[in-house]
Amino acid sequence: MVGVLVKEFANGVMLPAVSLGCWQLYGDAPSTPVAVEAALKGGYYALDDAQCYNNEHVTGPIVAKFGKEEMKKASKFDPSAEGTPFKVVSEAEYFGSFEKPHGKPTDDRAVFVTTKIWCSNFDPAGIRKQVEQHLKDFQRSSIDLLLLHWPGNHVAWCQDESMMKDPKNAETRLTCWKTFEELYAEGKVRAIGLSNYMVQHLLPLVEDIKKRKDAGCPKARMPFVNQIEISAFCQVPEALEKLCKEYDITFTSYSSLGSAKAVQENISDKAIQTIADKHKVSPANVLIRWCMQKGYTVLPRSKHPERVQANYGPTLTFALDQDDMNAINKMNLDRRTGSNPHDIA
Repeated sequence: MVGVLVKEFANGVMLPAVSLGCWQLYGDAPSTPVAVEAALKGGYYALDDAQCYNNEHVTGPIVAKFGKEEMKKASKFDPSAEGTPFKVVSEAEYFGSFEKPHGKPTDDRAVFVTTKIWCSNFDPAGIRKQVEQHLKDFQRSSIDLLLLHWPGNHVAWCQDESMMKDPKNAETRLTCWKTFEELYAEGKVRAIGLSNYMVQHLLPLVEDIKKRKDAGCPKARMPFVNQIEISAFCQVPEALEKLCKEYDITFTSYSSLGSAKAVQENISDKAIQTIADKHKVSPANVLIRWCMQKGYTVLPRSKHPERVQANYGPTLTFALDQDDMNAINKMNLDRRTGSNPHDIA
């Protein structure tokens, strides 16, 4: 049926399976508002943004213009849930889900927005300050999905290896998570999660949450999402996949095609091209759909309106068969194209 392909969390919140990734949509670039408007008019129901992208002052007012009546005018698709753990819901059901879990928001919300807290704000005051700024930029009463962007600083941006290896990182992560739990309990946030967390970061955190839940702490809450780099050539480590499955944590894949430097190589892979030709879609559609059929929500991104659309409709409306999935499952090279979170203590 014509509708929205979503992952529904246990609390009733519905995360669309596909969001427009907003990394490298620069706040001062004329192409940014063009790409965001093209996505929303073209049928995207979600955006993935972050504090450190320095563009929420631009994306926020655009999203605020796309209330329910405006989104009803957007392009519609008949998405296929085949091979995925997602489900197709009507647009009305999707709009209604914004009332979960805390009641009806004060804004006319129709687009799901994920945002992330950067390392420079990894303390209760910094988190709360950034939450308020996001709500101001998007003219909203609550955040749909709030993530801790990284498990700590990485030498790639902090230029200080001692910060990356700081043994206090684990304590900081727990303090930040408890602040997220408070924000959820206050109704400021509808769902909370993590980004770039590997087993070494996630396991101590979920063990603490479980201990507090077992002791009767009403605020203790498991993450709904772990957003990490995932592609056919950089697949999820088995131990991490098992841990997230145990605690019902959904993966979101970023760089599903690889980073800008690796995209051309990945979409030129002969096996991927053969599968694309078989289904009469692009290699990019194949790589994104593989992630979806593995159960991962995805964040294709581009500043070019034509690519924004090419990554969306065709990906939603076809399905890989089991032979395709088996072939791509064997293509892992552990070829990470971004900073390696395993480096962070």
